[in-house]
Amino acid sequence: MSREFNESGNKQYWSTFQGSFRRRAKDNDDAGEIITRINKNYKEVKEVARTALGGRITNIYFEPSEYGEQLKIELDANEAGQVPVLGFGVETKDGRDLMKKLPALDLSKEVKFAPYQFVDGDDKRSGITLYQSDIGDFDKKIDNHFWNNEKKEFTNGFPTINWDNATEKEQKIWKIERDTFLKTFLVEHVCSKFTKEGKSEAALDNVIDDKDPLSGIPF
Repeated sequence: MSREFNESGNKQYWSTFQGSFRRRAKDNDDAGEIITRINKNYKEVKEVARTALGGRITNIYFEPSEYGEQLKIELDANEAGQVPVLGFGVETKDGRDLMKKLPALDLSKEVKFAPYQFVDGDDKRSGITLYQSDIGDFDKKIDNHFWNNEKKEFTNGFPTINWDNATEKEQKIWKIERDTFLKTFLVEHVCSKFTKEGKSEAALDNVIDDKDPLSGIPF
């Protein structure tokens, strides 16, 4: 007799909402304070909120969903054996901001993901700030891989446009080119660094070095 299953296993799915990470709260969830809100479908949902999440990245990939294409980032398991999976809409401000910074990461090190959202005049700004450890604990802020702050210009092949002088049609075309470029670059230069088992080459090298720096054979 055939059967159907819909199980998430040991994976813990997180998304961003109003400048924080959120996941659906489970029955008897021991994660602390539970937030209750009404979602866009006018249904009450109970969630666990975190201002930031961190760990070593074990996989990065794109996945279709009913809400549009998602960028998924898996971290190594936490103390409870749960694997955090961070999901970001590819066509959202958070997703685009993240795709601009991921190529600048050192995949052999842990990463801290900190969502933000604030209002700047008439504009609502949001994104994901990334941190890695350089001298201290998560003391290094990761910059946009495609922007040279000193020269104030795009770099690494990012499509350019003179926005103020561009027509509305040209602006729309540029947005499509920008989104296509970001996904293509990430697939070719970041996602490709992970094996089918979801381990980056840098992370695997780090594991070998931790076992024995001379031979790579654990004792």
